[in-house]
Amino acid sequence: MEITSILEEIGQGVPGAADRLAAIVYDDLHRIARAAMRREPVGHTLQPTELADEAFVRLIGQKRV
Repeated sequence: MEITSILEEIGQGVPGAADRLAAIVYDDLHRIARAAMRREPVGHTLQPTELADEAFVRLIGQKRV
């Protein structure tokens, strides 16, 4: 699995590995947010990007995985 490999690289201190992981995680969060927003009633104001951004910020602030 790609994420597992990247996590191993992060543990080994490979430059750029954390950035690659962040990009993958953010893309997945944005995909999930788009799907969630499709289920919301018409007229809601929250956008998928805002939802993905908030989730990403909360994830990177975690001390434990």
